[in-house]
Amino acid sequence: KRAWKLSLFSDLTICSGDLVFPIHKAIVCPQSPYFHALCNWGNTGNSPTFIQNDEELPEVIDALLEFVYTNNLDFGDDTDSSSALPRHDLVIPMLIAANRYSILECKEMMEDIIGSNLDIDNVLSLAILADQHQVFVFNSNHLCF
Repeated sequence: KRAWKLSLFSDLTICSGDLVFPIHKAIVCPQSPYFHALCNWGNTGNSPTFIQNDEELPEVIDALLEFVYTNNLDFGDDTDSSSALPRHDLVIPMLIAANRYSILECKEMMEDIIGSNLDIDNVLSLAILADQHQVFVFNSNHLCF
């Protein structure tokens, strides 16, 4: 957790929007096959030191990296009264990003949050999302919503 806050000795920088994230390959690569492959591409020793990410919102990259470093996500108290999902603006993008970068524990956490908040109003849109991004929000515990 301390490495996440200090960024001392970072050896990889991810830029997303206006935010810059100095990170450590030794922490990120073992937890993500995507980053592992990116940093070891060709085994030439010419590992990248800079990645521009325009795929995800900067807030999503920040939260995803926080999870990688701390194995936890702090959603705070930001809850929208129109939705049962905490920080619903981040949960689905986080699920998509965790799936894209193969950060499986984070993906499973997002699946659990979404699956435990299924209701008649969101089940169809979440089923479409699950199909599009190969996620499994519908396990046996969630099907009885």
